[in-house]
Amino acid sequence: MNDDECLADVRRFLEAQEVMVLATVSADGVPHACGMHYAPRADTLYCSSLPATRKLQNIADNPNVGYTVYHLADYSERRDTKLVQGLGRAAVVDGEEASAARELLAKRFPWAPELLLARNAVIRIDPAEVLWMDMSSRGGRRHVLTYPS
Repeated sequence: MNDDECLADVRRFLEAQEVMVLATVSADGVPHACGMHYAPRADTLYCSSLPATRKLQNIADNPNVGYTVYHLADYSERRDTKLVQGLGRAAVVDGEEASAARELLAKRFPWAPELLLARNAVIRIDPAEVLWMDMSSRGGRRHVLTYPS
């Protein structure tokens, strides 16, 4: 598998899934992981958070994050597991970028109250490295993509 094929697989997979586990680290090194609904735009992921959360404080102190998006319906399908594990940098965005991201999130998650999205902080995650794993083919496939900084 070459980088272009992998990138196409990763983008299709991220479009098809809805929830990631986002890992942040506090200024004093305490890890924190949380489930987050996200919306992809090309290789960037957007999510929103209530104000004054641990994840927002951690991102302000240390923008380096990890995230995992996976598909495993149940244990009997473990040989069909697909996942993206990413390392990247997160930032809280505002202005036009935040407005566009809120629209993207509202379109992807029409059940999310508009008022909630309007007052939430918007987080942008830019990947630095992504591991794509697809166990559905014989022997499984793994490929690492490195993004320019």
